Amino acid sequence: MSTEQQAARDENPKPPMQVQNAGRRRIARAGIGAAGILLTLESRVAMATGPQCVAPSAAALSHGDNSNYVERGRCEAIGPERWVELTDQWPCSKDVKFGALFKCRGAEAEFADIEVLKILSEVAYVEFIGRALATTYLNILSGKLTVLDDTTLLKMWDDLQTYQAYSPTSNVTWTAYDVRLYLESTYRA
Repeated sequence: MSTEQQAARDENPKPPMQVQNAGRRRIARAGIGAAGILLTLESRVAMATGPQCVAPSAAALSHGDNSNYVERGRCEAIGPERWVELTDQWPCSKDVKFGALFKCRGAEAEFADIEVLKILSEVAYVEFIGRALATTYLNILSGKLTVLDDTTLLKMWDDLQTYQAYSPTSNVTWTAYDVRLYLESTYRA
């Protein structure tokens, strides 16, 4: 390199490395052992977005809003108020009773003879898990929700009646309240 070329190069120094990525670059240079750390750093952006319609096991493992198991484009679920407006689009009769879809026993037996439409539309049932179950069931049967199937939904209900809890994965137990919140998140995402 000539003296003139060196002088010209010194006059136009390279811009310094961006500070925000310097740490990541050092970790990346550390080798393959640091790959997990790098991926963890990169996943913070994904974690900030929260879950949008995830399977029960993913919701249980992710602790709610920290989910990286987003099923994009597979959730077009609608809420109970919308199902009340769209009874002509139900995948079953609008006169169906709750007990015809979900076997009721014990304390829940009183809900067996109530029409699903009534459970979806009346304020008295807002906190009743049956409202979330019925809404989710309609979403599954209509193809609007694909991260959960009707077999799993019915198991949730059966386990809640039998054991007062549902376990989406080993060492994780959901109460009826937890199940309701999960089901509601599938159509309020």
